[in-house]
Amino acid sequence: QAVLLYQNGNDDQAIAALKQAVKEHHDLVMPHALLGDIYQTKKNYAAAVVEFEQVVRLDPYSYQNHYKLGLGYQLLNRLADAVASYLDALQLNPEDFSSNMNLGAVYLALGKPESAIKYAHKATTIDTRSAQAYSNLGVVCDTLKMYKSAETAYRAALELDSNQTQTEFYLA
Repeated sequence: QAVLLYQNGNDDQAIAALKQAVKEHHDLVMPHALLGDIYQTKKNYAAAVVEFEQVVRLDPYSYQNHYKLGLGYQLLNRLADAVASYLDALQLNPEDFSSNMNLGAVYLALGKPESAIKYAHKATTIDTRSAQAYSNLGVVCDTLKMYKSAETAYRAALELDSNQTQTEFYLA
């Protein structure tokens, strides 16, 4: 019932139904996961993290669960926690594009570009059509004073999406 409410755009009713499901069956993964998704969509990141922490506790073998928890932590600026969650996701699926790209961004935000480059580069090899991944790689390379590599990454990003004014600025 909660899923149908959610699919029909009745988020508040879906939340109420999911909370009731969790109250009755606290060890079910799906209600926690859907609550986390809804809260994240509503930009209630703290509530989303609470739900995704439960999801990871109940089902630690899904890289997507760790990714979603990492994203929640990242959006709350809990960067060390985000790193741990993204690394957990990559233990389960080293080829996950989103975990690689976000982990690179988080390491850069933590002032660790030497750690960021591995993941930023990996994201560009996983999805060679992602302008955002190439732009992120360019920023990491710039930070490391690898200017020729940064230029190459920025140009690749602009070839994929010429409407990136920020990337044009970085290239200039």
